[in-house]
Amino acid sequence: MIPTFLLPILTAILIMVLDRKPIKRMWKGLLCYPLFLGSWLLINFKCIFKRETNWEKIDHVRDIKINDVA
Repeated sequence: MIPTFLLPILTAILIMVLDRKPIKRMWKGLLCYPLFLGSWLLINFKCIFKRETNWEKIDHVRDIKINDVA
């Protein structure tokens, strides 16, 4: 699980170093990535184990011509 969080960050840093791009502008994104990935994993686990799907039909009754759009 640790490589899942760290490998993309280390890869991004390596690419920025090889391209000679400043890392300073990217530090917020690099630090927030584990938070994003953690929330994404929690949401996916919840969806796998606790399904609360309620499908409702959406009636598409609006009739718009192409000339009305422009």
